[in-house]
Amino acid sequence: MDWLDAVRRLRDARTPAVIVTLAMVRGHAPRNGGAKMVVSPGDVSGTIGGGNLEATAIARAREMLAAGSAEPDLLTIALSDKATTEYGVQCCGGEVTLMLEPVRVVPSIAVFGLGHVGLELARVLSRQHLDLHLVDSREAMLEPSRLGVDGAAGPLADAVASIHVHHAPVPEAALRDVPAGTHVLVMTHDHAEDLAIVDQALRTEGIASIGLIGSRSKWARFRGRLRDAGHDDTALARVITPIGLPEITGKQPATIAVSVAARMLQLIEEAAPVSTA
Repeated sequence: MDWLDAVRRLRDARTPAVIVTLAMVRGHAPRNGGAKMVVSPGDVSGTIGGGNLEATAIARAREMLAAGSAEPDLLTIALSDKATTEYGVQCCGGEVTLMLEPVRVVPSIAVFGLGHVGLELARVLSRQHLDLHLVDSREAMLEPSRLGVDGAAGPLADAVASIHVHHAPVPEAALRDVPAGTHVLVMTHDHAEDLAIVDQALRTEGIASIGLIGSRSKWARFRGRLRDAGHDDTALARVITPIGLPEITGKQPATIAVSVAARMLQLIEEAAPVSTA
């Protein structure tokens, strides 16, 4: 398998990896400069030459994965019978420098409800490297002419994020289409929809976080109904409401959007050590 295919497969599976490149060769080595290998927590694709060289690189790559390293690392290894090695002797006579580049899992956020706040939030989040799922039961809210996707001018026309638009008459059904590890933000035009989405999100395995827009009195009503639906206090504690940074108290849609986006970026950094690509 080509290393690019390996990275693509791991990215699609939302599995972190490290690309190991034979960046510099001095003297004799089992592979030429530029050889690559892709190391994931449970697999290795490609080879940089086998032996102690490769085993040492794999071990270092997996240390980086376990630590959630985001920055590349350089590793120099002597291929000599006089060098101290852990995985056997390689006496090619040269020295190599490896570059190890983490490929972190792309974060995923789903915004349910593309009203005033939802659209402003999508605008802010679209400037980040992430998978952004936009869900609404109202088809008009998702028109390309309103969002600016598919080449149309608008708020998301210059998006960095990968935009996924879901028109879902039953919006909670879209939870089946988002990847594991998705952060869910609930802000539809209808409290009944909000409640159904939160209920289903609590029942959906792999959701990273659940944020609900609204007042304390709204949450008090929702909490009672969710308890009646079978959710215990541990489950209800997963719902973050109100969402956003508490220090930002403005109520303009753009202000709320900045506050919520900032909190989402905090959660992404806190959630799993490996999260962006």
